[in-house]
Amino acid sequence: MTDKNKKKLLFYCFLLALSLLGFFFSQYYSIITKSLGNINFFYPKFVVLIGFLLWILVLWSQFQDFSQDNNKPKPYLYEIIPVLCLFAALIVLWMEVFYLEIAILYFLFGMIIVTPITILLFKLLVNCCPLAKKFIERTDTFFLKGSKFFFALFVLFLSIIALEIGFRAISKTMPARGESDYGNRPDFVLSPYLMFAEPNEKEGGSLNSQGFQGEELQKKKNGEKRIAILGGSAVWAGKNKNSIASFLQKFLRENYSDKEIRVINYGRQSYISMQELILLQRNVLPLDFDLIIIYDGYNDIHIPCFAEPKGVGYPFLYSKLKQRVELSQQLFNTHYFLKYLASKSSICRYIYQISTASPPKLIASQEFDIEVCAKEYQRNLFQMAKLAQAYQSEIILSVQPFVGYKDHKTEKESSFLSGGLLEDMVSYYKVIDQTARQVAQETKAHYIETLNVFSSEKSDIFIDPVHIERDTGNSIVAKYLAQEIIQKKFLD
Repeated sequence: MTDKNKKKLLFYCFLLALSLLGFFFSQYYSIITKSLGNINFFYPKFVVLIGFLLWILVLWSQFQDFSQDNNKPKPYLYEIIPVLCLFAALIVLWMEVFYLEIAILYFLFGMIIVTPITILLFKLLVNCCPLAKKFIERTDTFFLKGSKFFFALFVLFLSIIALEIGFRAISKTMPARGESDYGNRPDFVLSPYLMFAEPNEKEGGSLNSQGFQGEELQKKKNGEKRIAILGGSAVWAGKNKNSIASFLQKFLRENYSDKEIRVINYGRQSYISMQELILLQRNVLPLDFDLIIIYDGYNDIHIPCFAEPKGVGYPFLYSKLKQRVELSQQLFNTHYFLKYLASKSSICRYIYQISTASPPKLIASQEFDIEVCAKEYQRNLFQMAKLAQAYQSEIILSVQPFVGYKDHKTEKESSFLSGGLLEDMVSYYKVIDQTARQVAQETKAHYIETLNVFSSEKSDIFIDPVHIERDTGNSIVAKYLAQEIIQKKFLD
């Protein structure tokens, strides 16, 4: 092997090592120290492992070519692919869709997965297709000296198409849910007054015309009792299968055999109390509910802290919508076009999904004031309580559980509080919980404490700082709510 080829082979090894190390650190764990667990194609560690194996195949193939020192055309794509991967990351950063860390993930994903696939596909075409081999061997003229470069771009395009097809075929965990016309979330659409929502059935989603999943409510029958539960993703999680609403309906039906109990899940991902107030007024109250449960608190702290630069009182993605409106006035709206393409790509949705596993970062330009947050939360709860009472509906205020209030945390659950600012959430929660108690007292609404419902549990309940295991956690919350409803005779 010549010294020149040895240097090229070492450069391949350097790119591989740099990419893998960067990916490990960006994801806060290593495939060396942790087991793979359940094999899932979209699990980041498994993707890294596949990329590692592909790189091993590339290095072995290159070693064979360099050792023979023959005149076969060599696919020296390391001169092209890293630059293109970096270019893609800069485009993502320029679009201001994601944080810097996510733009880095685009670059690393390209280096770990796209690069080796492109190189292998390049070698396959060169060795098996006489026309391709002839195309890149012809370097006699100035124009054709760039043939290898353009052929490499063509193969890169083919590899990305192949990856996209593969991700769409295997991705059962990220189904398409309607058009994405809002911010950077592929599962949200614009919604009047509410800012954003999941798509309804006409838009390819699952919400009916009354704003929830499942069979629509008809004219109320004698003996029928209707309960609505509002909140964020903690309420939404599980939908009609193993959500708090579905378990609560099951437990109440077991106790009230003489009544037809219907519990409706009005949980909406990332909603704050202001959006719940609007949802209550527009969708819930006209349907004659006997009991309304408000189960929230976390998003009113989390959104202004970690997600929305405008701060308290502004819904999630507000700044993104503002940017969209400003960009819509441009003659050539490249931002919108690129975001639209990203919303249609399974690869982009995958990178967005793994990015949410990283600990949240406080928005640097936003100073969070818990007293301002509590005042906004109080105003919204107060209006919800008064509106419900005006419609002759009982209302329960309840602050959802937080991992910081679990007495017997597992090692996994303790790791959720290692982010510094997440530790402050414990003290913030005390203020929010006290606010809910105060509003209940002032409006003569009902307060049920669910904040400490898992305090005695010793097994894994939380899957992140606020979301819980659906089968076990949601069942415990629902059973506790059912006991309180039965004991206080809300449905009698």
